[in-house]
Amino acid sequence: MARTKKSKTANKSDRILKFQGKQTTFDIFGSKWKLIVCDAITEEDRKDEYFDYGITDGENRVIGVSVKNKKGNDLPSNEIEISILHELIHSILRTGQYINTNNDEPMVEFLARSLYSLIKQGII
Repeated sequence: MARTKKSKTANKSDRILKFQGKQTTFDIFGSKWKLIVCDAITEEDRKDEYFDYGITDGENRVIGVSVKNKKGNDLPSNEIEISILHELIHSILRTGQYINTNNDEPMVEFLARSLYSLIKQGII
């Protein structure tokens, strides 16, 4: 049986979406966090009206990111990736003791979209 090689240029969205329905753990400044990519985040999980596609629970060190919008339709992969970056920034700021900055949603979104753009350009 012939073996097929995995492409070295695999789509980053494929790497993100492989976590759908699963969880992965990561470390920030010595704190263990979980990232859960799932179909939906329930209303009771949403703590405020600013929720779009993700939540960060700093107390329990859990990030949840949905791959579907509130109507149950699939989100574009770029929005999923930006949501993951957005929630990761929240976790970094919270863990790094930048609690007030952590709540600055426009700044967090700006940073997430900026990082996404740099990643897509291959700069980082």
